[in-house]
Amino acid sequence: MYIQPVEPSKVLDLKFDKEDVIFYVRNYLPFLLLMVGLSILFVVSHIFNPEEDKTRLILSGVSLLGVNLLLLVAAITASRIIAAKGKKKYETFINKYGYDNLAAQLKDPENTVFYIHPEKYESYVIVTKEYLFLSRTMMIRLNEIRQMRFDRIARGDTSRPFRNNKMASEITRFIRKVYIVDSQNKEENFPIALSDDEYFALVNFLAYRLGPGIVYYNS
Repeated sequence: MYIQPVEPSKVLDLKFDKEDVIFYVRNYLPFLLLMVGLSILFVVSHIFNPEEDKTRLILSGVSLLGVNLLLLVAAITASRIIAAKGKKKYETFINKYGYDNLAAQLKDPENTVFYIHPEKYESYVIVTKEYLFLSRTMMIRLNEIRQMRFDRIARGDTSRPFRNNKMASEITRFIRKVYIVDSQNKEENFPIALSDDEYFALVNFLAYRLGPGIVYYNS
């Protein structure tokens, strides 16, 4: 838990930047290299067999590589489509509350901030005087929250410290769901990626800020 201002552009502007490039390279390049290696191994393991048709063998290797490249492109495209949908939903929150208003809230030096790593803005949970921000996911006025329920168990093993290596699986293992009921009695769930200490500190802090009878753990 940290008391600090937050740079608004890091939270409110969902631009595709060099950090996203690094993310895709580190998560998909190993798969690409593996497929290239397997294709080469396939060709080499058969090319010295005198009964093999060398031309057909090379074409088979190229075809195998092509299929895997198509799968890679499909995976990246699917992830970008999901990201675009998330961005569109996030922008509805920004339009609802106003960019300038939210930016002013984030600049407050008295903000309480929880995160898994200072460079991982997608993991930021920020509690300002008036708002709760789940960075790059949603934001809501504190007085609009009617109930919050938190999962106790994360998706993976959280006993090991977080390593800032930009691999998707590394941050994914810390994800837990939070369920929020707003003033219209509409419930939605959102992911939060925090270490155990930060996560439970967040739950206790929100229980204090929101008052009794609002914050719960899922049974």
